[in-house]
Amino acid sequence: TDLERLLAVDMLAKEYGLGIANPGMIKEVSAALLRGERPLLYAPAPFLTKSKDAWDGYFKTIPLVDGQTEYSRLLEHRENTPSTAVIITEYQLPEKIHEHSLILHPRTLCAGIGCKKNSSASAIAAFVRATFTRYRLSIHSLAYVASISAKRNERGLLLAADALGCPLLFFNSEELNRYPVQSPSPKAMATFGVL
Repeated sequence: TDLERLLAVDMLAKEYGLGIANPGMIKEVSAALLRGERPLLYAPAPFLTKSKDAWDGYFKTIPLVDGQTEYSRLLEHRENTPSTAVIITEYQLPEKIHEHSLILHPRTLCAGIGCKKNSSASAIAAFVRATFTRYRLSIHSLAYVASISAKRNERGLLLAADALGCPLLFFNSEELNRYPVQSPSPKAMATFGVL
């Protein structure tokens, strides 16, 4: 693609901070571009708007509007359309979708972690991975791990963020209380003043 002055998908993924789930598919997408094809590009609508110039002219874009609804529609569409595609999503996709699709994961998710003192890094990292699996989210989309500033010296938390390959951010209780919480913890409120 470089010699033909065509889009280098791997370089574009790097430029936009996208994790590549199945790098072997880069060749297939590049080959389709070299043949003059316009592969399908499924991506969140805001991402397509933000990066329109980069993808425009190379792909037939299909905006994904709402994660969970679009996830089901995407799977159905890909099963019925076996042509080469690029899919940009925070979700894990079934292996059969990987066969004809380059899967890119935007690093847009943050895992907020509260833990008991002296929790092990392996237990924390395993919990984050299990939670992502439970909600069908890709761990490649994890951008940050965050916790309350009182946990700044918690060794297990520091090592877990390192094991997950992302930075660890800390917030004070005032910052955390600005955001609504679905399941407030009475213990966190009593100990740290956080909902």
